[in-house]
Amino acid sequence: KPAIAAASIFPFEKCLGLEVLTKLVDASIVAKRRYDECSAELPHSAPDVDFYEADFTLADWSDGDVCFANSTCFDEALMATLATRAALLKKGSIFITLTKKLPSDHFTVCDSELYQMSWGGATVFIQRKHL
Repeated sequence: KPAIAAASIFPFEKCLGLEVLTKLVDASIVAKRRYDECSAELPHSAPDVDFYEADFTLADWSDGDVCFANSTCFDEALMATLATRAALLKKGSIFITLTKKLPSDHFTVCDSELYQMSWGGATVFIQRKHL
């Protein structure tokens, strides 16, 4: 959903999602089909959207401009790995996490706010890599 939402709202060149769970990748591909059917109605050029079954700790996503991790259930070790990989992003990149901010000196929290999710409240952290 975040990749589809981003593609629908912003004129990115491309949006992609990495997911380790096959069923969530399959659900994402169904959502992509609906997006493709409606994308001509967007007020901007529709970005390409793709989904991959992949482990974000192994995949190369260092060219991202805006990244999102649904990190609510990530333990400290996984958050540390996420932060190490996020450090490879270019300066000025945005990283959005849920519940936990990136444990990294490379990022500054620009904004954070508590939102109601389907499972309860979660703080959304918007972080920018230092310029």
